[in-house]
Amino acid sequence: MLVAKSDSPFFVNSLMSSPWYAKFISTFVSGGNGAIGNLKKGDLENQRVYIPNITEQQKIGSFFKHLDELITLHQRRRKTINNRMD
Repeated sequence: MLVAKSDSPFFVNSLMSSPWYAKFISTFVSGGNGAIGNLKKGDLENQRVYIPNITEQQKIGSFFKHLDELITLHQRRRKTINNRMD
């Protein structure tokens, strides 16, 4: 298990939701069952990831956090509308 801390957790979340991370997982997870527990710590440590400065990280993280909140809001609204129509 690898534990990390970040001053920009929403940026890290967006990074780990990116196509780069999905490709990394599909390439380096061994055993064929897709379990992230099969991931070797060294494989992750040896990856080159380009990370913007902290200000940009915060802006990117904030953008995706706001987008997630809007999606949740609209899903709730849609559910409410559907419940009224039933």
